[in-house]
Amino acid sequence: MPNAAFEPVTVVLDWGTTGFRAFLVKSDGSLVDQKEGERGILSIAKGEHGRVVSEALASWRAEYGALDIVAA
Repeated sequence: MPNAAFEPVTVVLDWGTTGFRAFLVKSDGSLVDQKEGERGILSIAKGEHGRVVSEALASWRAEYGALDIVAA
């Protein structure tokens, strides 16, 4: 169940060719949590990118509900 007391958050996604980084930030820009991995964009099969992002962010969505994602 989403955490209703939590203020709006956004996921900032930095997905490079060799690594995956996602940052969960509050509306004031402060960092709440982050995830890092070695699954760079080039290591993902064509058509699987959405699934990989969904799996990586599943725990945040379970805790905070729907999240906006900004890819940088």
